[in-house]
Amino acid sequence: MATDAKKCEVESCPRDTWRDDTRCLFHSTDTEGKKDEIEEILKGLLSKHLLWLKSKGERGERLDLSDMYLRELDLRGSNLRQAILRGADLTEANLSYAAIWRSNICAANLLNADLTGANLEFALYLEAAKLLEVRSLKGVQNLNVTRLPDYPSLTEEEKAKLHRLCGSNPEDAPTD
Repeated sequence: MATDAKKCEVESCPRDTWRDDTRCLFHSTDTEGKKDEIEEILKGLLSKHLLWLKSKGERGERLDLSDMYLRELDLRGSNLRQAILRGADLTEANLSYAAIWRSNICAANLLNADLTGANLEFALYLEAAKLLEVRSLKGVQNLNVTRLPDYPSLTEEEKAKLHRLCGSNPEDAPTD
């Protein structure tokens, strides 16, 4: 007798649960041995997102990775423009050279993420304090850290660290 698949317990997630878990594959914190499968599913979601971008929302589907557990994933070079990454756990993820501009990254966990060469122009809710947690910002594109809303509240030591991560010189930063 077939049983109906259960839906993920995370509010508004339409996906079915993962095996014996109460959450779907993306919301499960037990990702041991699932990384390849998650990355494969993510490729399909990224393809739909690219179609959504190219068709200006007429086809495909906007990428919504809200609150998803995406630790250590390789998203290098991904087109995440206008994606919703709100609350996503991107700890140690490789986001180098990813296009993240105009993406909502409110409350995303970027601890030890690699943002080398990423394009963060107009990333929504980007905070300087969050960027202090990343592994690398060298060569990051279109990011003026001095314009981030919480930059003035950082200590001089934090500002210096942020500029080191970006490979920039705080003395060269524009002043208003």
